[in-house]
Amino acid sequence: MDHAPAYVVDWELAQAERGLASFSAFLGAAGAKFTPPPDLLTMLDTLSKSKPSAVFSPRELFVHQLMTTANKSLSAAGDERQLFLQRTPVERWVLLAPAAVGRAQASGVKLERPGAPGRRGVWMLASIPVAIGVYVLANRVLRERGVDEWVAWLIALAAWFAVRQLMNRTLLKAR
Repeated sequence: MDHAPAYVVDWELAQAERGLASFSAFLGAAGAKFTPPPDLLTMLDTLSKSKPSAVFSPRELFVHQLMTTANKSLSAAGDERQLFLQRTPVERWVLLAPAAVGRAQASGVKLERPGAPGRRGVWMLASIPVAIGVYVLANRVLRERGVDEWVAWLIALAAWFAVRQLMNRTLLKAR
């Protein structure tokens, strides 16, 4: 994997012009032409005014959207290569052909597609309706049997935890 073209996002949103130029140069060196579309620049303008928090990173959101847009651009140009996030001590984006993706995954390299953090967040929300449904069902069954209502909360909590663990091991693992 060390021979694959890699791009490290080493800039903040305030330095996005430099970052977009270096990203375009990275793709250009790999033989792909990329020009940031106007809607991406609009998103950058909006996100640069946003304040980061413990659960929201405007920079990460923009970078993943940049990579998603680049993958769409590559597909539209008929290029089969795609960008993937390789999680190492330094997060780096690699541009890989489909055959190289298979070889990398076979060798144990963890790759994520752009937008993975957003997809993980949406899928994690799916565990909430499951827990609510289990609570309602358990509460109804336990009430008929004369068992304390708090047991239903514990069952719902266990169901929520089980669903999260299942999703972490299946849908949400790095690919």
